[in-house]
Amino acid sequence: MRNYFRSLLREKKSILILGLVLGTGLFLQLEYGSHLQAQPAPAQVEGEEKPAEEAEKKEEAGEKSEEAAATEDGQTDAESGGFLLWQYFLAGGNFMWVLFAAAVIGLAVFFERIYFFVTRKLTSRTFEQDLIDALNTKGLDGAKDVLAANDGLTISKILNEGLAVSEGDPEHFSKGVEREAGGYLALAERGLPILAAVSTIAPLIGFLGTVAGMVEAFDAIAN
Repeated sequence: MRNYFRSLLREKKSILILGLVLGTGLFLQLEYGSHLQAQPAPAQVEGEEKPAEEAEKKEEAGEKSEEAAATEDGQTDAESGGFLLWQYFLAGGNFMWVLFAAAVIGLAVFFERIYFFVTRKLTSRTFEQDLIDALNTKGLDGAKDVLAANDGLTISKILNEGLAVSEGDPEHFSKGVEREAGGYLALAERGLPILAAVSTIAPLIGFLGTVAGMVEAFDAIAN
């Protein structure tokens, strides 16, 4: 019986001690745990946010510096490229100026010919078919009407000249057309001899400049 009460008291003591320990821990947790958890959390978040913000700022600054460097490099390359081209031009000597003049003359003739053919109304898309239809339906009178309606075209002027000198003779018509067309052909070929001369002389001048440069280089090495 005594042993039973002793064991019961021991169990009660152990339960009381365990309850005191658990109650004390729970009290400390409720009293100080919330405060301890609330305080470090902001500091930790702030500590995490600051490095993140600093990293973002560093990345933005790095991107801006890279863009500025790329812009400066592009400008520097363009300026250095133009400067080197001018240096090479001057190093070529008098031959480069001759080639430059030939290039200017060739471009001038080229653009003048483009302007001539663009502004000159040689023919129209429907002129040939209209002329054929008029000849088939009304004969020579119909053809004259078509030519009169298209008097601004170069082909109309040529054919009108042939009709004016033909007097009904096909041979005279052919000669009149050839004579009138020859004048317009000379206008169309104007400037072509200049282009031919430039295209022939410019490479020879380039070769001559190369030979002269080689002679100067060997002379400098020898001396």
